[in-house]
Amino acid sequence: MSNVASEMQRDSYFKENNIPLLIGGATTSRAHTAVKISEHYDGPVVMFLMHLDQCP
Repeated sequence: MSNVASEMQRDSYFKENNIPLLIGGATTSRAHTAVKISEHYDGPVVMFLMHLDQCP
């Protein structure tokens, strides 16, 4: 995901339109998102947890 964040940073479309980078998954932690991913992208980086037990 760090590579994706870096590529989004390089592309003017994402920067000009303030497109958020959505991070999710069971293996992602808030600390990993804050330390390793968000430093590569100036736009909003949003981390969400996926809980299969919440699906109907």
